[in-house]
Amino acid sequence: DISLEKHYQQDIDAVKLVKSALKEDRLVPFFQPIIKSNAEVTYECLARIITNEGDIITPNFFIEGIKKTRYYAELTKVMIRKAFDVFEGTPTSFSLNLSYEDISNEKIISYLKKLIHSKKMAQNLILEIVESESIDNFELIKHFIDEMKALGVRIALDDFGSGYSNFSYLMELKPDFIKIDGSLIREIDTNEKSYVIAKTIANFSKELNIDVIAEFIHSQAVYDKAKELDINGFQGYFLGEPVQHITKD
Repeated sequence: DISLEKHYQQDIDAVKLVKSALKEDRLVPFFQPIIKSNAEVTYECLARIITNEGDIITPNFFIEGIKKTRYYAELTKVMIRKAFDVFEGTPTSFSLNLSYEDISNEKIISYLKKLIHSKKMAQNLILEIVESESIDNFELIKHFIDEMKALGVRIALDDFGSGYSNFSYLMELKPDFIKIDGSLIREIDTNEKSYVIAKTIANFSKELNIDVIAEFIHSQAVYDKAKELDINGFQGYFLGEPVQHITKD
């Protein structure tokens, strides 16, 4: 099967890429601004690999290929460490993405907690749980969220509305933020159905005192329409691309 063979080759390439990037310290966080409606700016930390030639490689080229390897946890830990280093001593809030694989890995979580305590940065930190709607071990996620909130860390659920949006799930998990999935926001200015779904999510979240962020703001028209949702924050290439260096307050 050629497609299977190609898939294996992609995984092998991904492992090679990440292994050498970790060894040579070429895994770096890039930062994309999230513009809050109160004019505050927070940053989402995104993994990038810089090749020896200076090219920038995004995770969609390597993350799936390394999920079943030890390099996955190593990559997460490097991202956590580097993000903490960048924002230490600043008042700026920053968010880190965590997957189910990360949350269920005790070594990663104990490392994260150690840094939160030693650097006293709980109030700066937002943890974004990615692909949360596809997670079946609800108890683990709930326990993790409760534990982090007890430390003073804020929690965001990413990609809300991508699958079957489970509102009862939102009531149970009580995140501080949700991010409306980019597939809805991307065409919010042209697709009435997308707008209605996004508005429903925004209204429901507001009732629960959950802040709402719209991602994938890629044009003025989308930004204008997203503002009509009466939400708390906006993110997308139109407002700011991910960059390697930010000017800190």
